[in-house]
Amino acid sequence: MTTCPLQCEADAAVSAVRIAASVCQAVQRDQVSSLTLVKGDRSPVTVADFASQAVICAMLAEHFPDDPVVAEEDCGPLRQTGSELLRGAVAQHVAAGLDRQVDQDQVLAWIDR
Repeated sequence: MTTCPLQCEADAAVSAVRIAASVCQAVQRDQVSSLTLVKGDRSPVTVADFASQAVICAMLAEHFPDDPVVAEEDCGPLRQTGSELLRGAVAQHVAAGLDRQVDQDQVLAWIDR
């Protein structure tokens, strides 16, 4: 029995969102909310925002490498001097969520996917 392609896509997306949600819960539990950037429109960007986007993009890249992703954040602010703690926290939570070692540059690439 072959699973329909749409069901495979839905399963991959649901799995990505579940892991991203668990990453957000871990960020909340670890109380790293003080590590926040403020965008030009004065809206905050948290570790959870960056990490959940990275997780979703990583998992979609794994299952659908040719599919583009439209997302809210870009990693420009994370690359700036002074963002080392935030960048490290994001990478740490992405690694925990994906249950594997990740390189900070790879995390930034996933965010910008």
